[in-house]
Amino acid sequence: MELPLLLKTIRIKNNFTQQQLAEKIFVTHQTISKWETGINMPSIDNLLMLSDLYDISLDELIRGSTYFKKPFIVGHRATSIKIMGVIALWLLISLLFTGFGYQPVWLFLLVFFLGLVVVLPTVIKDYWVIEKKGIKICQYPKQSMKRTKHILQSLFGRKPACIFLPYQEIISVELIYRSKVRYSPFDVQPDIFVIRVEKIIGEPIILPLSTAFVAYIPQAMSYIERKGITIVDSANLIGAIINKEYLFDYMNRTE
Repeated sequence: MELPLLLKTIRIKNNFTQQQLAEKIFVTHQTISKWETGINMPSIDNLLMLSDLYDISLDELIRGSTYFKKPFIVGHRATSIKIMGVIALWLLISLLFTGFGYQPVWLFLLVFFLGLVVVLPTVIKDYWVIEKKGIKICQYPKQSMKRTKHILQSLFGRKPACIFLPYQEIISVELIYRSKVRYSPFDVQPDIFVIRVEKIIGEPIILPLSTAFVAYIPQAMSYIERKGITIVDSANLIGAIINKEYLFDYMNRTE
């Protein structure tokens, strides 16, 4: 989001008119209007006063979110500790299911290994990294057995397959949020929230967005846009995030 629109969005969120804001930071309402239309930009002193008034950091004021360092990992890398923790937890659950030795050993082994094929691919997910020169995408095999095998081999130093996509090879990045149709109150699966990366050559790439990353989306998209990439946000999700709205409520209210 451009700074003029960002300044207007934050002002409205704080329930100030242009005149009220002008009086609080000792400028004219015409000055506020020029900032919000892009005719002039506020000085650093004015930005500091706005930051204090809104009780937000300068990064949040001029970028829309808190600062994130590059490289920034979206998702979580599978560490040996995490993999071992999942295996240990499933081992305990398998023992519980088979009565801690009261059932035949073959049944315990069956529950344990079949469970790993289901649990590990679900818990250990793909991830991608925003770097200074491009996006690195790291993925495990899609097929459950191969994915489980690859994840287990990570304990011995094997890494997921990664590709590097330079920014100059990207045409656009689109934010996509789709509400999941729920037929039962017990359906707690999250809505679909991803980005679609359109490349100059080849098929588009769909990348998942983690919950922890949502707060950084405005700044991340601004950073990517400065690389000459078109940002598509037809639902104005960036504006909703800046306003600190819960995206589930926002999307189900506006659809």
